[in-house]
Amino acid sequence: MLVDEYLLGKDSVVPYIEEYIHSQAILQTVSSPSGSLLPRGLGLGEPKFHANSTKFNMPWGRPQRDGPALRAISLIKYCNHLVHKGQQEKAKKIVWPLIQNDLSFIGEYWNRTGFDLWEEVLGSSFFTIQNQHRALIEGKHLARHIDVKCTGCDQAPNLLEFLQHFWNGKFIDSNINVDEKPSGLDGNSILGSISAFDIEATCDAPTFQPCNSKALANFKRVVDSFRHEYSINKDTGPGHGVAIGRYKEDVYQGGNPWYLATFAAAEFLYDAVAQWEYQKEINIDSHSLPFFKEIYYETTTGRYPAKGGKNGIFAKLCKVTRKYADSFVEVAREYTPEDGSLSEQFDRSTGEPASAKHLTWSYASFLTMARRREGSFPPSWHSSESYLPGHCGCHRGGSHCGKHESHKKDGGHCRHHIECHGGHCKIEESYCQDEPASLSTKGKYGDATGDTKDDKKDKDGKHGKDAESRNYNKYSTPGVYKPAIAAGAPDVQGPCQVKTRFEVSAPTYFGESIFVIGNIKELGNWNPTKAFPLDSNEYKPEHPIWRGTLFLDAKNGGKESKVKYHYIRKQGDKYVKENVERHFEIKECGAKATTMEDEWKGPVVAKKKKDEKENEKDEQEEKDKKKKDNAAKQAMDKHEPMCIMPGQSEPMPLHKLAAQMPLMHRENDEDKTHKEKKGKLSVKERISCLVHGDFD
Repeated sequence: MLVDEYLLGKDSVVPYIEEYIHSQAILQTVSSPSGSLLPRGLGLGEPKFHANSTKFNMPWGRPQRDGPALRAISLIKYCNHLVHKGQQEKAKKIVWPLIQNDLSFIGEYWNRTGFDLWEEVLGSSFFTIQNQHRALIEGKHLARHIDVKCTGCDQAPNLLEFLQHFWNGKFIDSNINVDEKPSGLDGNSILGSISAFDIEATCDAPTFQPCNSKALANFKRVVDSFRHEYSINKDTGPGHGVAIGRYKEDVYQGGNPWYLATFAAAEFLYDAVAQWEYQKEINIDSHSLPFFKEIYYETTTGRYPAKGGKNGIFAKLCKVTRKYADSFVEVAREYTPEDGSLSEQFDRSTGEPASAKHLTWSYASFLTMARRREGSFPPSWHSSESYLPGHCGCHRGGSHCGKHESHKKDGGHCRHHIECHGGHCKIEESYCQDEPASLSTKGKYGDATGDTKDDKKDKDGKHGKDAESRNYNKYSTPGVYKPAIAAGAPDVQGPCQVKTRFEVSAPTYFGESIFVIGNIKELGNWNPTKAFPLDSNEYKPEHPIWRGTLFLDAKNGGKESKVKYHYIRKQGDKYVKENVERHFEIKECGAKATTMEDEWKGPVVAKKKKDEKENEKDEQEEKDKKKKDNAAKQAMDKHEPMCIMPGQSEPMPLHKLAAQMPLMHRENDEDKTHKEKKGKLSVKERISCLVHGDFD
């Protein structure tokens, strides 16, 4: 967002961009639970660090593969501007090394699972793949201009092919390759389309632009899923904006609408209108017809060119779509405090701000939406250079030119990359590869630790082929990783490393975490706060496995190679350790992975169930109440006047006497007031009567 503001003429943000470049160069080299930069780039998938640029060593949703793509996109846009201003050397020597690390990571790991942008679902995410594809296309374009090689960019066609599998015939299924998931209707898909927005893209492009008919159909399905989900939406009819959340099954913090998701809905519509106006045409098909009929009932399928002036169908459709976009902004405005502060969420019933206060993402989403509404758009990211495997095209000024040229050779498929130059198609490069197979959502995708799901276990229950050999197929390109020293990264070295996996069967309660602690730095040097956290991504009650993967420096000469370790549980701020000591040997360079398959040995300090704790609390409160009442009564007995009831010989405290004293009729018939009461005197009156001697 800051880079976009700079490109729109706000020079005051440049110092912040430069600070960002420096900080990211450092963070790329920080070893974390996800791994390190060298030698395989795994650390680039780490989603969380402390503010002082040190690793966050607690369990989290790891890895998240959208981060490198989003960082690369921002830095590529900045580099493009540097090149335009004649600062090509700065772009090439200072910023490009960071970009190349991220593009290498994408090219090598794009077909491995990871956590989605909400940090909850482990699988393949539409938002992630959308941004990864864009980063590779932009990266390749920049690399040509600064005369460098773009490692990993050759995977762009495969990502675009994979992106098509998120469309299920009715809407964009935001997360696939997952074991358990919600309906698939998710704000993830709307955010994915606006992140890939290109003002020059055609609506029939396979990049799911906002004006794309499938993207519009998906938009309607996602928005409709929230129309009756929140109380604050109940009086809002079709064709009007509503509060939008992440997904309707959301329970985080009560499952509320989010400011950023509601702003994103508006931005999506502003983007779509901008693209129609740029192309001077709206094409309505069976996919997008329900969307258009909701806001303009007379709509039918067909092509509507920009003619007929203000009374033409094209102009009317653009106008009602803008109005529809404005209605989402109005919803967010209605539930924004007077001081303009934006939290993460607003309550589904009251509209009051909820969850994290002053969320940066909320403010950024407002700014990008406002820019689109006013007609300010970022430059094209050259989406016209996107093509599916086996297809190639050239696009300029809204029309395709050129023809894909191909022929069979030695059982492979040779392709010519055709580019637009001066309005004419020209063969930019040629290469051959195996005939591309269709990428299936049930194909061979790696898991979050870098193992392919099909290779985890062989028929004997042991780990099969190891992944660290990096002998990849055509759907993965080995990356090239180096610290961006010119941008401020430390000159870290990358010795040969061997893969070490930990798996422990350890039943746990909600809120507990399992760590590995040992006598080496990577395992915390026996310091529990620096121990290596395991993840519970595949934990099930019947199979309570905690897992984690480390890359340790290989055995070298006389270096000590025996590692001592055991597992610990973290329960709140306390740690519980095993009562057994374990060890393993670090292998030599080139060896296959070492896998520890263990079972928890030792005490388990169980958390008490919530209802048991509440019962104990109630019992204790009852005891405290009785104790307090007894103390009060003793005090009254000690300090109150002592009274004697007629017919009794022993005095008693006044409050006890009042409670026991029988109701009595007065013998003075002339006292009409007492006569009317017929002895129905209150306790207070009885006490008064006694004290003043009114009873016989």
